[in-house]
Amino acid sequence: MALAAHVMNPNTRQADRQLFMPILTQPVPDNLPVLLVFLQKGDSKQPLVAWIMDVLTDMTAAVFAAVLGAEDPHGLNDLLALAQQRQIPGMPGGQRGMPGYPGYSSPEGYGSMPTDYAPGGSPPVATFPGPGQYPGASPPGEEYSTETSMGPYPGQPGMRPGPQVGLVTTPQGLAKLVAAERRLAVRGLPRDVALQIAPKLWSPTVIDFVDSRLRQARSLQDNPREILLAATLPMDMTRTRLAALFRANLDNGPEPLTALGFGNNLFVDPGLVVVLKTLPREDLPKPSTPFPQGRPPLRRPPRGQPGQPGMRPYPGAEGEQPYSPTGPYGGGMTSPQGQPALTPKMRWMLMSESLGRSICKKLKEAGDRLATLDPSSLDAAVQKRPPEFQTLHPNSAVIAEFHLDWPNTQLKQELPDVQFDPMRVHYIRVESHSNPNVVAGFYRRKLSTLNQRTISDGIWLDALQTLTDGKPRRQSLDIFITHDAGEIGPQDQVDVVVELLSVEILSREAAARAGSDSVLR
Repeated sequence: MALAAHVMNPNTRQADRQLFMPILTQPVPDNLPVLLVFLQKGDSKQPLVAWIMDVLTDMTAAVFAAVLGAEDPHGLNDLLALAQQRQIPGMPGGQRGMPGYPGYSSPEGYGSMPTDYAPGGSPPVATFPGPGQYPGASPPGEEYSTETSMGPYPGQPGMRPGPQVGLVTTPQGLAKLVAAERRLAVRGLPRDVALQIAPKLWSPTVIDFVDSRLRQARSLQDNPREILLAATLPMDMTRTRLAALFRANLDNGPEPLTALGFGNNLFVDPGLVVVLKTLPREDLPKPSTPFPQGRPPLRRPPRGQPGQPGMRPYPGAEGEQPYSPTGPYGGGMTSPQGQPALTPKMRWMLMSESLGRSICKKLKEAGDRLATLDPSSLDAAVQKRPPEFQTLHPNSAVIAEFHLDWPNTQLKQELPDVQFDPMRVHYIRVESHSNPNVVAGFYRRKLSTLNQRTISDGIWLDALQTLTDGKPRRQSLDIFITHDAGEIGPQDQVDVVVELLSVEILSREAAARAGSDSVLR
């Protein structure tokens, strides 16, 4: 670590940097203490620091997903590729400076901040690169921006080139928030490998570093990378910090986070579903433009495809129109069809939907993996359902189910040195040939606290409530009733996918009193 501080000193000889930097900056778990030195002494807007933070964020997300059950038994290749990397981005040869100092050549793809870009101002618009063949785990290319994380390379942090992201308008005139798809450095891990890495990533040192960065964070736009790293940590203290930061920046909207993959394929703490619902949110206005004349033929949704709950490919879809913002992140967002402007509270509502659905996608992967390892688990899962989900709507077939009491006894034994904060998660995916309004009515009669909202491909029911049996807890309930049949009549029956999600975490007051207790009740 002293060596890391030495090479970051602007007075250090260039020859020393050339010699030691390729070793010191290896983005692998065993090198975490050294990487933290770079993160602590640097700024996330410095290209090298941004790159390290992106890799660390992706690795933490992959570890979290694998530990809870959404493992990828073939996902070790990304980690091995990172371990074999010997060439530090931006220092292939010649005389190089350090990030933030004159003479520094930015890591390939992590271009220096534009001279006309000031913190708090409008970020530059990134352009997607053309297709090409790139080696896995090689440094990102010139098109990569520290502001938007656009990068084309397999196995590297960044966003995939693809459909429109951000706020879009569906053909039905409904607003939809499409988060960018992140180019993950580590796309998944086997669970046994994740258990070896978890104590390093969930150590007090890392948690304290993240907490200190959140305390210093000025805004979502200035500090999105610190926020995304924090979002991958399932800790009560981190949730409290993020809630305060979101609330303080409510008027700016969530777009700086969605530009880096928040609400898409970056797996984050499910407890943040609760956190977002504690923010002031506002229902979207009904579309003022008429629906397209005529209806397309009813189509059956693709069945059993992870992450495709009866909806058009996500993110984005053919025929969707981008919003035309007067500013990149806030205020005055008006659709081309002249829809009312979306207020920040409306955009946080869309963010809440987007995050909930991304969590559902990963939990389905966990349920599918569990069913593969133990085919009888689906039958046994019925006994673990929460009271709210004991009865499902008629004529429905359970496709996937996953229940998590975090941490359970097994996890405490596997990771005895990790301090856990309690969380309970329930996920069920069912399919049926039904009328979406009838399905929504069934669940609303069972749960009077549910609010019904129209979304781009169906209906969203959600609620936030406080549970007082045992320790005070906040429970988020989400039911997504979706289809891909296009515009349908009020009585039409179509193939629907219903995803039910319940997340419980300690209330803020209970979390402050919990100390080392890792039990919800």
